[in-house]
Amino acid sequence: MVNRITSGGRPFGAHERITVEEALTASTYGSAYAVNTERDRGRIQVGQPANFVALSDGILAIAPTGIRDLRVTATVIGGEIVYEKSKVQA
Repeated sequence: MVNRITSGGRPFGAHERITVEEALTASTYGSAYAVNTERDRGRIQVGQPANFVALSDGILAIAPTGIRDLRVTATVIGGEIVYEKSKVQA
């Protein structure tokens, strides 16, 4: 959505690129809206389930081409940490 680059590294539909912020909204709130659950899903706010992942770097702080290199460092479901990279590694 953001980079529009093929696996071979060539641009593909560059005129259809969107910003990182737009991609995050499409993947979260947009997905909830698509299945009519946007009233209680798709955003991190009081009263909504705390389901999200923590990434190895700030997705808004890196170059868009670095997004594919981000790694999940923690997963939170229902407000509980269900995966934490440091706890899994020996």
